[in-house]
Amino acid sequence: MRSRCLLIRVPGPSEEDMMNVMDKIVVEEGVDIDEGKMRQIVSLNPGNMRGAILGLQTFKMNKV
Repeated sequence: MRSRCLLIRVPGPSEEDMMNVMDKIVVEEGVDIDEGKMRQIVSLNPGNMRGAILGLQTFKMNKV
């Protein structure tokens, strides 16, 4: 039997896209973080937006 599902490959977000999303989160949530730390979080999670957001949450919780 043959599957009728079509596999579609979607590339991960670029570092620039991830920085834009994180910038928006930082503004909306009022996180006090500099751009260098955000870039470090993004570089530790290449193409993984969920991981980068988790890193941002961890940063905020440890900073409080």
